[in-house]
Amino acid sequence: MRTKTNHLPTILLAEDQEETLKAILAFLEESFRERYEVIGSVRDGIALVNETLKLEPDVAVVDISMPKLNGIDAASELNERKCSSKIVILTIHSEPAFVRAAMNAGALGYVLKSRVFSDLPLAVDAALRGERFTSPPLENRVSD
Repeated sequence: MRTKTNHLPTILLAEDQEETLKAILAFLEESFRERYEVIGSVRDGIALVNETLKLEPDVAVVDISMPKLNGIDAASELNERKCSSKIVILTIHSEPAFVRAAMNAGALGYVLKSRVFSDLPLAVDAALRGERFTSPPLENRVSD
């Protein structure tokens, strides 16, 4: 696992599915290495909380459906602990209730996995600015 080595915004990825994790890591490291530094990855919610508190990434990209602690509960715990890392949820769940729960837990971004390659960089950039981002198919279906 790498540590912060330069001025680029840092990202920690939390995804329990190995193939999905590899694809997202490859995408970010190959296409966006000039914009972001991926400093680690974890496979469950407990590890997410621990590594986020330890590494203090600028952004944590978090799957909802993870073992030990789901992504929404992990985001809520990080928020309660006053963690400064911004949270972007990456998920298959498109139901408005999930989006609301994630935003209520402190997430700034909500990206559908089907749109990861187009929306994840937009969501990370928005989170870094302290702004919310929701994948376009969801933005008009969810009220604050």
